[in-house]
Amino acid sequence: MAQTTNSGLPYALYQDNRRTSAYNGQWYARAKHIKTLTFEQFIKHIAEHGSNFTRAEIAGVLYKMQDCLLELLMQGYKVGIGDLGTFYLTISSRPAAKFEDFNVSENITAVNLRFLPSGRDINNLTSKELRKGTRFINVADLVAPSEKAAVDAKYDDGEEEEQGGGV
Repeated sequence: MAQTTNSGLPYALYQDNRRTSAYNGQWYARAKHIKTLTFEQFIKHIAEHGSNFTRAEIAGVLYKMQDCLLELLMQGYKVGIGDLGTFYLTISSRPAAKFEDFNVSENITAVNLRFLPSGRDINNLTSKELRKGTRFINVADLVAPSEKAAVDAKYDDGEEEEQGGGV
């Protein structure tokens, strides 16, 4: 069983500037992602964490896990990954007026990969428990004021994230 650790999740504040929003002008936190690690960088990170396995062995296991995970998901299985959680697929579709009118190529619009975090044991990864166990660091506190604009641009991952306050 793994134990999660947190040295500080970077965040930045942003203002809701949508004119039509009931929360216009209010401020929210957004996680700031430092960078996206490649699969190879992730493998190297695991190997450097006191592992008895070589990078090649770790890579082999993770590539096989990736292949098998996708195979099983495409066969309709949900796949649990220990205390991390469960991966599964969902389908988005347009309605058909009648049962016999449903056409896969026209009505199914997307297949979505989903993840449900585990709520068990020491790695309870539900949103509520993650919040309790996370230490937050304002990304602005990590750099000198003169470098803040460059950091905001560099670490802005461009993702539209869910806003607080029921937006």
